[in-house]
Amino acid sequence: MGSSFLVGRWFVIDGDTGIVRYQGPVDGTQGEWLGVEWSQPGRRGKHLGTKNNKQYFKCEFPHSSPQQPTGSFIRNIERINWGTTLLSAARARYIAEESDLTIPSTIDGRHRGKIEAPRLNTIMNFQRDFSKLTVLGLDNQNIYGSLETDNLSEFHRVSTLLLAQNFISQWGEVERILKQIPTNLHTLDISANPLYSPLEISPTGVGKPVHSLRLDNSPFVDWHDVCRIACSLQVCSLSHGWSQLKSLDTQLPDSIEELKLECNLITDISSLGQLRNLRLLDISGNPSFTHLAIAPDTFTKLESLDISQTGISSWSDIDELNKLPSLHSLKTTPIPLLQDLPEESARSHLIAHLPHVQKLDGSLISSSERIEMERYFLLLRARDILVTLSQIDDLQQEMCKCPRTKQLVQKHGMPSVSQSATSNKLEARLVQVTIQVAQDLDQQKPNIQICRKLIQSMLVRQLRPIGMRLAKTRNFSMFIQTASLDTWSPLDADNRELSFYGIDDNSLVRIIPN
Repeated sequence: MGSSFLVGRWFVIDGDTGIVRYQGPVDGTQGEWLGVEWSQPGRRGKHLGTKNNKQYFKCEFPHSSPQQPTGSFIRNIERINWGTTLLSAARARYIAEESDLTIPSTIDGRHRGKIEAPRLNTIMNFQRDFSKLTVLGLDNQNIYGSLETDNLSEFHRVSTLLLAQNFISQWGEVERILKQIPTNLHTLDISANPLYSPLEISPTGVGKPVHSLRLDNSPFVDWHDVCRIACSLQVCSLSHGWSQLKSLDTQLPDSIEELKLECNLITDISSLGQLRNLRLLDISGNPSFTHLAIAPDTFTKLESLDISQTGISSWSDIDELNKLPSLHSLKTTPIPLLQDLPEESARSHLIAHLPHVQKLDGSLISSSERIEMERYFLLLRARDILVTLSQIDDLQQEMCKCPRTKQLVQKHGMPSVSQSATSNKLEARLVQVTIQVAQDLDQQKPNIQICRKLIQSMLVRQLRPIGMRLAKTRNFSMFIQTASLDTWSPLDADNRELSFYGIDDNSLVRIIPN
């Protein structure tokens, strides 16, 4: 392998990963050496690229320091794994030699036993024909890039290219692959590759747009380079989560419609407000994000927002969301603001505060639920105020000090409440239900079981997000067994209320994955 191929190359040896920073002689020794920087400090590093007071290379990883050196010299020995090209990996992944090809008649269905697979050979033969593939899945295949001479014309139908967890350390390799693949990709995933800023991004781009780019788990690609990549590829949907991102100090291109920044260290999103086409924003899992401030004429097209697992702790921040004219879908749970509220009370507060939101935490808000939740909120608010009032006659005046509460009073009237009241209509319609996950209806001991209070007017489809979280799948059926009947009935009409099925206290709801 020639010297021009090694500097900048990623490799693995004996389970340790590193990058070549220098290739050549070292004074006082014979032969050629590789000056390498190791990705994990404290394992193999001996210095910072200096030997006998001569600097051969610089260690560039942020975690490198005199206390934790990451540099050393090694020989180019056979057990070094330099990775492979995309074309070679695709052949190894999808094309097996006829003599090595063993097609099973059954596959393991885990708890369901063996499953017949009579057409598995057809599927495998289909995948061996690159010209038919629309998804090219090459995650974790030790790919470093593509050779100039590689012919990728067979992949002319590929719209999704998955290259996460490979050896790609230079952006030029990504650009070469995009140029060699004949089609315009819809989705490109290059998450968790050893890419380090500053990246050498071609000023002219690759001449092809990429609709959706996933650059997750890439903590050493700074936001400036992320924005340059998004601009170069004319990206519409961008994901850059789990990357220790703190600051959004560079402007993304206006092509961005969806932006996912989960599990970072973001504290401010105001710079994103100027994105004219942004429809979806996910900042979940950013605990440092504690305050929402929506400036006028920003986020004008934002339809969906996820602030779950952030540090939001004030209702004034929630009220800021009413400044978003297009917002109709919101995810909030969990956040510190709601942690001490029962689930039903939290939902009623959110619905009451956000009159334009139509979908909350994955569940659509029906018109009947909105009415009940707004009335329930008024009742709870009245009770809180009565604790501090000496005269009940002052209740309406106190409640109307808050603009949103005043609007709800004008809409529904004052709740019927006294200082000694302990019950209300909504609470009377809440029933204690046990929700189970099991393989079938005959299973005596369910795999998962929780108790939950549900409102009887809740629609079946509003129960599905709970089912998805418990069963960890979207494909399942639901059945109900009421306290008065010992038979199971299917919950098969999404737009029917649970009361239609006779739900009552001690009812069982069983979720069966399909």
